[in-house]
Amino acid sequence: AAVILGLAGLVWLFALQRAIIPRFGAAGYLDELFAICVVGIALVRLILGRWDKLDTFVYLSMLLLTIIGLVSNTCSGLLDNKFAIVIDIISTFKVILAFLWVKDIECDRDRVIRIAARIGRAVVVVMAVCMAVSLFKDIGMTSNPRYGMQSFRFVFNNAGNCSKFFYFLVPLLLADLKSGITQWKKATLVLACILWLLTLRSRAFSFVALLAVFAFWYFRGGEK
Repeated sequence: AAVILGLAGLVWLFALQRAIIPRFGAAGYLDELFAICVVGIALVRLILGRWDKLDTFVYLSMLLLTIIGLVSNTCSGLLDNKFAIVIDIISTFKVILAFLWVKDIECDRDRVIRIAARIGRAVVVVMAVCMAVSLFKDIGMTSNPRYGMQSFRFVFNNAGNCSKFFYFLVPLLLADLKSGITQWKKATLVLACILWLLTLRSRAFSFVALLAVFAFWYFRGGEK
């Protein structure tokens, strides 16, 4: 249980990273620190002989790409700041490293999703209340007028980062439907999409439209 709660908490820590960074600048390196830890874990697994063929292929591919990138940078002289080079290397591969780490975790992944989604639905309700209040009183959660109205940014420093947050939240709520579809789950998913639209970003309009098309296609034959 502790591992599952810890994983759900870690998921939300990274999800809210863009909201934390303006207040604590060092938080911008949380994902890089996480990637370094994953590499450390991978080296321990290699020493213990626990790598599988996928691990070997992926890590060798990343090593080859890193060598190509370093040689190219040396020849072009594009970047000479060693710290920046290391950060760029980690940033390039951090998503792949996260996948490899999750792949090897022995826990109930569906339960992690359920717990994280419960938190997500609570966050949606809080966001909705804040947006409703913002319609009548400025509480510092809107900015950048577009289309004749203020764009919703919640606790993020701008509406663009708030919009990016929904790339995590909406798929999380969708994934939780696997454990059972209820009216409450569907209502919070729709509400999340409305809030996403209220960030007034073109990508929000595009993704919500795609989601609506997919939902229509998937459910057109009746409840699933």
